[in-house]
Amino acid sequence: MRLLSIGPDGDYALACDGDTLMRVSGAGDQQWSMEIPRLIDAAVVGEQLWVVAQEGASVQRFDLRGNELAPITPPFALGAGRWMTSPLASAAAWNGARACALRGDGPAGVPEVEVIAPTTDGRWLLWRNGFAVLWRSVGEAWRRSFDDTGATLVSVSTLTDGRMIALCFRRRGSDDLRLAVLGSRDGDILASMRLTSVSRVCIAARRAVALIQIGQKLDVIDLRFGRALRQIYVDPAIDQLLVDDTLQYVATTRHGDPAVRVQPLADLEREAAEAAEAAQDDEEDPARERDRLERAEEEARVRRRQVRGDRGDRGAHGVAAEAPPPARNPRARTAPPHREPSPARTSGLG
Repeated sequence: MRLLSIGPDGDYALACDGDTLMRVSGAGDQQWSMEIPRLIDAAVVGEQLWVVAQEGASVQRFDLRGNELAPITPPFALGAGRWMTSPLASAAAWNGARACALRGDGPAGVPEVEVIAPTTDGRWLLWRNGFAVLWRSVGEAWRRSFDDTGATLVSVSTLTDGRMIALCFRRRGSDDLRLAVLGSRDGDILASMRLTSVSRVCIAARRAVALIQIGQKLDVIDLRFGRALRQIYVDPAIDQLLVDDTLQYVATTRHGDPAVRVQPLADLEREAAEAAEAAQDDEEDPARERDRLERAEEEARVRRRQVRGDRGDRGAHGVAAEAPPPARNPRARTAPPHREPSPARTSGLG
């Protein structure tokens, strides 16, 4: 299952699962689905759904109700690859063994490079050998080097009303990602951050906000300043997660469950906070039980000491011990013992 897009006001989500394209309502009901044999990739371009299947000899198009439209014929068979799109452009670029820029009426005149992505109508971001180039119909507007000719461009996001462009790329020989925000007028780097141990990056383009998942936490980053706004706990059961361009709605799927759920981001945050609190309580329960047992054991030791002390105040076999004699005052004088006077002795004179 791959989530493609969230409709306005969270009314629906578009997704593809294997060879099946589908539209799911905000309540989770499937509104329509279609089988596309050997589907390679699909993307929402303006108010249309563009699909590449089989060898990519043509680009199939549908409206958002599933009605088929006239196809687009690319200049060559597209083959394996993926779409890059922009919410501000009615064009798209296919990136595979060869990159190709396409409008609704056919190919766009863009130099051959490694990666192409639309930014706004008539403007394209080109990537080749570690250089980012903004291309217009009259030619190159600016060029920015990232000092790594082997870096791989992962995604391109046009932010706010097109004033900024976020590039996510991986340097050669590294598993870490780097997210750079450029000014679209001159290509100046406005913010840059290194992303380590990241499992997911979602961009709310119109709000210039990134949701970066590390472990079970989503860091919400303001890309204009590279500043962290808050963290959102992510239920480990969530498999796919997509945020809309306005940072108001989110679509999710869960492991082992093909159902697509669309809800306000605020509801996901509330549910996540409750789940995190419950998980914390579960972690604290063993510690609380240990504390309770330790307190009970300490109370038992105190009682045993008290009992031993009580027994020390009693004589053997329960006979009360004699009280010790009172202390003597060394200054006190005792009266001499009373003696009877001796009888008077008389002489023998007559």
